Amino acid sequence: AQGRLAKTDRIDAQVLSQFGAAMRPQPTAPRAAEMLRLHALVRRRQQIREILSAESNRAEHCQEPTLRRMQQSLHKQLRGQILKIDQLIQQLLRANAQLLLDRTDEAITSLEVARRLTVADPDLLATLGDLYVNRRQPREAVGAYLEAFAEDAPSLDRVLRAAEGLLLLDEPDEAGRLLERARALAARDGPSGSQQTGLLLLEAGLALAREDRETARRRYQDLVRQDPLNGQALLALGDMARADGDAGSAQLLYERAARVEGFEARALVQHAQLEVERRDYTAAVRLLESARAFDDRPHLSRYLEQVRRLAP
Repeated sequence: AQGRLAKTDRIDAQVLSQFGAAMRPQPTAPRAAEMLRLHALVRRRQQIREILSAESNRAEHCQEPTLRRMQQSLHKQLRGQILKIDQLIQQLLRANAQLLLDRTDEAITSLEVARRLTVADPDLLATLGDLYVNRRQPREAVGAYLEAFAEDAPSLDRVLRAAEGLLLLDEPDEAGRLLERARALAARDGPSGSQQTGLLLLEAGLALAREDRETARRRYQDLVRQDPLNGQALLALGDMARADGDAGSAQLLYERAARVEGFEARALVQHAQLEVERRDYTAAVRLLESARAFDDRPHLSRYLEQVRRLAP
């Protein structure tokens, strides 16, 4: 994807060509039909804009009231057609992006087409930002998020997700700006319970990224008091205890997190890493074997084999 913004309504043939190239690796009849439909919509949009421009020029020199009213009516019709085409392009690209979520490069190219044509709505732009986060391109992600949240009032959930993504990319300053935006939205609308949890997690993660460990610890402890089964907070507190050399507290926190649905594998692996540090390789192997019941990805198996070689 090019990360370029349209400054005029001129159609960039190169962008459309790249969109077509991205669709070629697995050609199918539906995909070809999508391309034909996209090109037809883009071509018609440009034709209408040219007609509208020509009519606007004529209207400047028209003195006849009846003709001016007719031109105004025509302008309204043409603008309505452009709006309808823009909506169809958005729908087509949004559906295409959903189909391509497991193929990040193709999804980004698809959404950049909408961005280049200036028809990407805030939701499409925010999705583009998420995809750039997945591809670990912070500058592009920030640009897409800023554009997505520039005018329309975004949802609090959308801003929280964007801030979390930027924090994962080690962009605390940009994440902090989005946190302030999220706080303002929460103050205006009143956050739900899950949104309040998201705010606290973001505040804790941001404090940790800025090396303010005590603030981070307090936020995570607040979260665990509110919800003893908050796996993310338990794991974070376990990591902090481990970094502080408090292996006993870290073990207890990892054991608690391992009983939380969805956090079993991470908790077992982090506990195993603690046991490796304590050179109890037999315990680490046992934990990693348990983790494989929840996560069978190759990297976990490789780590298990490495630790097995260290066990007596």
